[in-house]
Amino acid sequence: MKIYILFICLVAAAGGFLFGFDTSVISGAIEFIANPRVFNLNAIEKGWTVGCILLGCMAGCIFTGTLSQKYGRKMILICTALVFLISSFGCALSGNHIEFIIYRLIAGVAVGAASMLSPMYIAEVAPARHRGKLEILNILAIFIGQSSAFFSNFFLRDYGGVDNWRWMIGIMVIPSGVLLLLLFFIPESPRWLVEKGRDHNAFLILARLNNKEVAEKELVDIKKSVHAVKGKLSELLKGRMFKLLLIGIA
Repeated sequence: MKIYILFICLVAAAGGFLFGFDTSVISGAIEFIANPRVFNLNAIEKGWTVGCILLGCMAGCIFTGTLSQKYGRKMILICTALVFLISSFGCALSGNHIEFIIYRLIAGVAVGAASMLSPMYIAEVAPARHRGKLEILNILAIFIGQSSAFFSNFFLRDYGGVDNWRWMIGIMVIPSGVLLLLLFFIPESPRWLVEKGRDHNAFLILARLNNKEVAEKELVDIKKSVHAVKGKLSELLKGRMFKLLLIGIA
């Protein structure tokens, strides 16, 4: 496996890291946020503060597919990293509870986008013989992100006094910024380029990921896949497919 392939898949998987970190960091920060000297939250407000990110996540999942199909996987990954960065700054600098909730909702959009787009991108750029191994990187990155949030909260709990929660959440600016920069050094998805009729560009990327012989074969396979008969959404609600859909949701 080429180092370049591993590099671009690790960069894409960093979206999974931010996904894991952002969904877990609130667990250590919420008690400090609810402090009477901060936002003075009751039980319902605390629950809303923790769970509101899921609403943003739903929006991110719904719109990311369409946007990535129109503007490209790379562009939407860059936008996702930018949203992570903005929401991290916003949450850390929030002056009141409503403002904090708004930025958590925005963070949720990035979480939803990353949960969908990172594994999609890896699957589309990874060579077939390594695809399974490289897809695991995204799942591993999510777990590492969650663990990092717990350790980060532990070490920052005594830093900053009553504003320690701002550091717990604000530290996510660092990985968000690093990801945003690194995303400019990865290629566009070859599959998306083929779908847009840019076969030559797709071939150049595939040749860099593999060699010319393998690139030619993969380009043919991608073109066959792209031009294959597409199923209808309604088919998911019928027979065996509906059962599989329910299992996947569960």
